[in-house]
Amino acid sequence: MTKIIVFRCDSSSRIGSGHVNRCLNFANELSKRKFTIIFICRSYSSAIINKIKKSYAVLELTHSELCSEELLSSPDHQEIDALETFNSLC
Repeated sequence: MTKIIVFRCDSSSRIGSGHVNRCLNFANELSKRKFTIIFICRSYSSAIINKIKKSYAVLELTHSELCSEELLSSPDHQEIDALETFNSLC
């Protein structure tokens, strides 16, 4: 059975790249444990997306996909942090 982990993270000059870099660290550890890693990112910064693509598959969200995704990121929904995901697997 294939074990897949999906990271949903963004980076830009406004929001920084710390979350993406932390997710990359978790992804590196999980890939050592034979997980398949996929990143889903808004296409704000091609530099960071290219960095991710060096090691992992990346699904880039387009502008039309962003509009529907905004509904999911309303205050009623919470994103699970990468650390919580990692801890739940160990």
